[in-house]
Parts: sequence; C-alpha cells; structure tokens
Amino acid sequence: MKGGDRPAALKVVRSNEGKVLMDDVRDAVAVMRQAEDDLLRRRADESEASSRTAILSILLPALIGAVLICIVFLPEPTKSPRSQRAPESWPNSRERLRTTLASIGDAVISTDTEGRITN
Repeated sequence: MKGGDRPAALKVVRSNEGKVLMDDVRDAVAVMRQAEDDLLRRRADESEASSRTAILSILLPALIGAVLICIVFLPEPTKSPRSQRAPESWPNSRERLRTTLASIGDAVISTDTEGRITN
C-alpha cells in the first residue's frame, strides 16, 4: 500500500487474501506443469516409435535385398539336370545336323517330335 497506511496493510495481510490467491496460482501452475509433462512424455514415446519404424524400414529391405543377392549369385551345383542331359542330346543333334546338311540341295523343313517347324 502506498502512502503508509499501516492499519490497512495489516488488514490485507491478516485476511489471508494474498495467500489464498497465491495458493490458487500455485495450483494452476501445477496443473499446467502436469499437462506439459504428460504431453512431453507422449511426444517422446511417439518419437521413439517413429525411430524404431524408420530403422525397421531401412534394415528390413536391406536384409531382403542381401538375401535376394545371395540367392541370385549362389554358384550352381556342378551337375545340374540340364548339364547331365547335354551329352545325351549330342548324338541326336549330330544326326539331325548330318541329315540336314546331306539334304541341303533339296527344300528341307526340319520339325521336332511334335511336328513344329524348327528350321
């Protein structure tokens, strides 16, 4: 209080008006602080989940790519069924080629076993 009105100042202090007002302010601040702490905790959880998703989005495709590269570039077995059949088909190819070359002066049409034209 300005002007030195001591009795009036004492009356305000004794009425606890200031304390009640300050307690209300402290309660409001505590509520706001709790709300902000909850919001910060929720955002931190969301950030952590987003970080895990980002890492998974990078590592999973990389792992899949590495597996596919390994599958594509693995060496073939030395004796595949196709390579085993190749020596057996040589006599047939050789005979077909000999027949075709012997008949080169004629109009020659070569067909497979199902009647489809091959040459």
